[in-house]
Amino acid sequence: FIPITEIEEELTAELKRLTRTEGQILVKLIYRETGSSAYSLVRELRNGFRAFTYNTIAKVFKISLKETYDPLNVREDLFIEDILRNSNL
Repeated sequence: FIPITEIEEELTAELKRLTRTEGQILVKLIYRETGSSAYSLVRELRNGFRAFTYNTIAKVFKISLKETYDPLNVREDLFIEDILRNSNL
């Protein structure tokens, strides 16, 4: 059993090392896997103020936690989907 704080520390360090593009893709993949935006998940699991704060910080890096994933209508999402399907992920 690994304590949540240990997992949180490890993931926080990993997230801080992401490039802007990797962060944008991560937000889209979160939506793809959960059907909810990263913003909605933070709001649900933490609180609305934290979700607002995280989204504001993300905007500094030109990322929105409210991003959705729509490979049928968004070309970038189609490319991501193609990569994932060809990688069997």
